[in-house]
Amino acid sequence: MAPVDHSQASQAVFRHTIFNIIDCLLTNQESCAIMNYEDRAFVQAPLSMPFAFLGCAWFLGLSGFTLEDGLLNYLASVAIIIVGGMPVVYLYEFFIAYRFYRLLLKKGKVNIFSMAFGGAFIAVLPILMVMPFSGYAGVETAFILFGFSGFVVGLTFWLLLKRGEKKAAVGR
Repeated sequence: MAPVDHSQASQAVFRHTIFNIIDCLLTNQESCAIMNYEDRAFVQAPLSMPFAFLGCAWFLGLSGFTLEDGLLNYLASVAIIIVGGMPVVYLYEFFIAYRFYRLLLKKGKVNIFSMAFGGAFIAVLPILMVMPFSGYAGVETAFILFGFSGFVVGLTFWLLLKRGEKKAAVGR
C-alpha cells in the first residue's frame, strides 16, 4: 500500500477556481456546494487588513494617514494600501497561513489565541527577514503596523470560522 501524501490532499481541498469562489461569494448562497465555511473564512478574513492597517497608522499619527496632509493625500495612501497590500496578504495566506492553520487543526490547537497571535507572527515575518540587512532602522513602527494587521486578520479568520461552524451545526 502506497503512503498517502497529506500535503497534496489538503492543497487539493483548498484549490477552487477563482470564478466559482467569486460566484459563491457574490450570490451569498448559504448552501454553496463549492465552498465550505473554512474556505469562506480564508477568502473573507484578509479583507479586514486595510481597515486594521489604516486605523493603526492613523492612531500612530503617521504622515499620509491623517487628514492633516489633505484629503487627496489620505485617499492616495488608502489606495496604495488596498492595491499594494491585498495581493500580498492573500499570497501570505495561501503559502504560509493555510499551512499554519492545517498544522494547528491537526494538533487540535485552533483557538482564538493561536489564530490571532499566529496571524501577527506571520505578518511580521517579512520584517524579521529584512531586519538584519536594514540596520534596524524604523522597524518599530513596521512591527506595530504589520503585527496589528496580522492580529486583526487572524482574529477575523477565527470569528468567521466559529460563525461557519455554528451555521454548519444548525444545518445538520
